[in-house]
Amino acid sequence: MAPVWYYSRDIHGECFTVYVDGSHCAKKYWFRATNGRFVDAVNGGKDSSPEKAFRLDFLSAQRLGPLEEVPNLQLALREGRLPANVLKELRRMKNASLGQ
Repeated sequence: MAPVWYYSRDIHGECFTVYVDGSHCAKKYWFRATNGRFVDAVNGGKDSSPEKAFRLDFLSAQRLGPLEEVPNLQLALREGRLPANVLKELRRMKNASLGQ
């Protein structure tokens, strides 16, 4: 199943976040909505699921859904940013979701 992306806004600005159910550990990766730059990654803890480890995030984040073309997250992390086509799709999804 493709990871589901979210949009959130906090004191640090607008971000796109993806939660991944990794091998025995949930992970959270977030990127700046303005330029796609990688911000940080957080492990949810041993034997965690995204729903349990990051449950508070889901209360304030706007669910966007899975992307049509699943990006290579490891490559995005190495390059320090999301590919331009992924960022464009996330922005389109955000605007559609928020009615902009």
